[in-house]
Amino acid sequence: MTEAAKTNRGNAAFLIAIWAAILVTIFVAFRSTDLLRLPSLVGNLGGGPLFGNIFIGALSIVITTVTLGTAWLGLGALVLSILGKLSQRTIATSTAINFTCVAAVGSAVWSIIWFFIGIAGAFSSVVAIIAVLFGYLAIFLATRIGGLEKEKEPEAVDEKEIVSIFDAQSEPSKNDKEKLPVFDRVLLGLIVIPVVLSFIAAIAPPVAKDTLLYHFALPKAFVGQGNLAHVEGNIASYLALGNEMHVVWARLFSLNIFSLNGDAAADAASGAITWLFFPLLLGAIYGWAREIGVSKRSSLVATLMVAAVPTAFHVASSGYVDLALALFITLAIRSLCKWWKSQDTQSIVLIAIFLGAALSIKLTTVFVIAAFALIVLLRARGEK
Repeated sequence: MTEAAKTNRGNAAFLIAIWAAILVTIFVAFRSTDLLRLPSLVGNLGGGPLFGNIFIGALSIVITTVTLGTAWLGLGALVLSILGKLSQRTIATSTAINFTCVAAVGSAVWSIIWFFIGIAGAFSSVVAIIAVLFGYLAIFLATRIGGLEKEKEPEAVDEKEIVSIFDAQSEPSKNDKEKLPVFDRVLLGLIVIPVVLSFIAAIAPPVAKDTLLYHFALPKAFVGQGNLAHVEGNIASYLALGNEMHVVWARLFSLNIFSLNGDAAADAASGAITWLFFPLLLGAIYGWAREIGVSKRSSLVATLMVAAVPTAFHVASSGYVDLALALFITLAIRSLCKWWKSQDTQSIVLIAIFLGAALSIKLTTVFVIAAFALIVLLRARGEK
């Protein structure tokens, strides 16, 4: 390794250390009261039952999250397989970014399906179970239709064009079987910590203002009345509620399959299904970085930079929808980049799906759509 490369590594490590110290300082400054209570909280461990209804309730939440997440994957795989078949161009699904793309497409399509179920006044436990079963059936249908492949997409970026301050040159972005170095394992562990902690906080009783106002309150009202009609006295029922459709599904499924704790279990399931967008967003960041030729270490650092943002933790643990919005816009930008190079139908369809999903979450997506339209016009003009 050259002296310049060693200097770059040292500078990068120094910058990361400063960045970590700043984040720790900010966290301690705003959470000093909570940290001072840790001794008393630790002392109270063992004061109540570790297993029993609490443990079973937590297990039921995990099962609900995995079940609905798998249904997302199933429908997403079915949609992409049909798209791949119609366009006569297979879609890769084995890499992190493509796996995330499948889940995001499934999430977007399920959201619109549940919207029309609500319009039809068919919110019920039977429909929730049927939807789950269809999600699993969709996995089988996707494999029968084809249009998907397990190989990595052939489009690759020349690694010599990638500039990395963490490595002398970027390593290949293939799925090599080598063990992760110790430093990379540390990075991975640091990423897992906020993800796990945010999940624990997400299944706790909700306290965030907007969550109590409409993110959880409106789905609870929709489930109670069995449809998507206006909720009297809550003006937020006129807002874009695409993400809240997943909360409706989670409540219906958890209330009738795991009804040990009633509304408490439904609230926990709602928080868990909303939290699911956090790891999906991190997977999209890591996968896209690897796709364009960035080394594993640099990709992990990029993922950690997002995972360690206090606001990301707050959003993921509070039942907010901003991480879902960030996921869909990120995947839409990736699809736009792919369309810029190939002008293929697949990319245009994916852009429409992701921007539509983002618009169903927050109407401010119209500004993103305007930017996308401008870029498309510039590309079309460049073709003349």
